[in-house]
Amino acid sequence: MVVEIKARRDVGDQQVVAEIEAALLNRPGWRFELVIDGLDTDEGRLLSADQIVASLEEANELEQRGYLVPALLLLWSATEGVLRLLAARENVDLESLAPAYVTKRLYTLGLLGRARYRMLDDAVRLRNQAAHGFRTSITTEDVTNVAGLARELLHELESKTV
Repeated sequence: MVVEIKARRDVGDQQVVAEIEAALLNRPGWRFELVIDGLDTDEGRLLSADQIVASLEEANELEQRGYLVPALLLLWSATEGVLRLLAARENVDLESLAPAYVTKRLYTLGLLGRARYRMLDDAVRLRNQAAHGFRTSITTEDVTNVAGLARELLHELESKTV
C-alpha cells in the first residue's frame, strides 16, 4: 500500500497522484490511498486569543490546586498557540510544529529574544519529560514563568494587531 497525504490546499496538484497511481497499476497486491486533510489552512487550526486566555485561566486554577504537571502541560499548549499566532502574523513558514523547532525558528528570526528563548527552551524540556511519561520536577516558579511569558507574548501580539 502507498499512502499519499495532502493538505486540501495542495490537492490541485494532481500530477504526483497520477504518477503514483500509474506506477502501481501493474503491481498485484499494491494499492494507492489518497488522504486529504480536511482543513483549508493552518490558520483554521490555530487557537484564537480567547481560547488561549481560557487555557491560561484553566492552568492557573490547576496550579492553585497544586496540580503543577497538568498546569504546565496546559500552559505549554497555550504557549504553542501564541507562538503559532506570532509565526502566522509574521508570515513565518513552519516546516515542523515540534515545540523545540518552533521556538528555535522564531528565535533565529529575531522574533524572540535570548532570555525568552531560554525560558521557552527550559519549558519545552519540562513539557517533554511530563508529556512522555518521564519523572520531572516542576515547580510553582516554572509554571508562573511560563504563564507570565505566554501572557506577555499574547499581549504584545494583540497590541500589534490593533
